[in-house]
Amino acid sequence: MRLYLQLFLFAYPVAALKVTVLGGSGFVGSRCCKALVENGVSVTSVSTSGAAPDWCAGQEWAQSVEWRTNELTRGSRESVAEAEC
Repeated sequence: MRLYLQLFLFAYPVAALKVTVLGGSGFVGSRCCKALVENGVSVTSVSTSGAAPDWCAGQEWAQSVEWRTNELTRGSRESVAEAEC
């Protein structure tokens, strides 16, 4: 995944990238958020909890992520669209 992310970031101007990570407070999603932020991408995480996971709550990169709460499986389409960047 890291190689794919590096190739993706190489192909686009990083300052212009804004990414919404669905499930960003989960195991895989939080690590995606971390990798994106470390590469200069503006990140919004949408998850049920709407908060950074405990393992990274105090880390500097986690402060750069916009953490939003939304129930993706039961919420309306409008609320999902509102939660995106």
